[in-house]
Amino acid sequence: TTLFRSSGPLKKYGVNVTEFRADAIMCAWTSEEESVDIRQRALQAALEADAAVADFRVRRDMAESPLRIGLEAGWVYVGHAGGGGHFVYSIVGDSANTASRLESLNKHLGTSILTSAEVVAGLGEIPLRPLGKFQVKGKSDPLELVEVINSGFDAPALAEFSEALALFHAGNWSQAQEAFVEAGKRPLNRGPAQFFMERAQLHIQGVEVPESPDIVVMDSK
Repeated sequence: TTLFRSSGPLKKYGVNVTEFRADAIMCAWTSEEESVDIRQRALQAALEADAAVADFRVRRDMAESPLRIGLEAGWVYVGHAGGGGHFVYSIVGDSANTASRLESLNKHLGTSILTSAEVVAGLGEIPLRPLGKFQVKGKSDPLELVEVINSGFDAPALAEFSEALALFHAGNWSQAQEAFVEAGKRPLNRGPAQFFMERAQLHIQGVEVPESPDIVVMDSK
């Protein structure tokens, strides 16, 4: 039932390809050239799917288990893939892999919808939280990541988080850690603030010392 309710917005916003992968769905909105409309429709589908699952949990009095969504824009191959007599209609390519990595990254950051900065570029008034550069597993180049805020928008909370993140990116680990502790007292900041606070603590202890303080390197999915 949850799957049905969360896939409804995909159809509403004209998804071109839907591939079911165990307990996940990989989707593609396709165009022969870059399109703001394509990115807008994908984002709206993500927002409504997230809201549908949240509503389902409330009505069924279920434990919190947020939908995790990763969005990336770029080139992919859509068609039959496989070999040895076994073929599937699939979405394949670097952008598909990146979207999958972003979906998984939500677990670490306590977020629901993560996108690359390219996805939301030029999309207008959407509540967003810039999270800085992340080098996800399997990618050699860092990505500028953004969290899409779907509920509980709190401008002062976002400003407080942004100030703490600036300290982190400057390599001021102790100050950043203290700032994230304070920022994390606001519900909207809880997950991301906890992630960066723990990272700052590791840097202070010398367990993980990054080459570039403004790039978070993820060694796990």
